[in-house]
Formats: sequence, C-alpha cells, structure tokens
Amino acid sequence: MTNEEIHKSFILTTEWVSKNTMPATNDEKLICYGYYKQATEGDNTSEKPWAIQLEKKAKWEAWEAHKCMSSNEAKNLYISKIIEYRKKYKL
Repeated sequence: MTNEEIHKSFILTTEWVSKNTMPATNDEKLICYGYYKQATEGDNTSEKPWAIQLEKKAKWEAWEAHKCMSSNEAKNLYISKIIEYRKKYKL
C-alpha cells in the first residue's frame, strides 16, 4: 500500500474505533494505544510516570515499546490489531 492508502485506512479505522465500543481487555487496549501514539506522535519523549501512577505508567510503557518504529508501520499494526479484535469480538 502507498503512504496515502495507509493513512486513509488508519483514519477510517480510528473513526470506527471512536464510534464503537469494543469489549477488549486492558492489555489489548494498551497495545492499540501504543501503536496509535507512535503512529500519530512518533517516539515517546515524555518522562516516565511514577510507579504509583498505574494508568499513566501503563500507557507510557505501551507507547515506549514502539520507540523507533515508523509511523506507517505503527499505523499498519494498529489497523491489523483492530481487525483482529473485531473478528475476535464479532464486531
């Protein structure tokens, strides 16, 4: 796929996600969050949250796991995960 096709698919996927409820686990949601942040913002440059900030720390780690990944690769992986979860949850 071209960069433009990847971007269009990513936009359509994110729009679907924002309009629908998916009964995904927290771990599944964090995987998608990490790909989304890497795709839209690039490498995580924020400071690591304190250990007691559980939600912030989990999100930070999910994003940090994809450091140095290209935007297009993150978009493709995000799209693939959403497709996988839609099949899993029959959506």
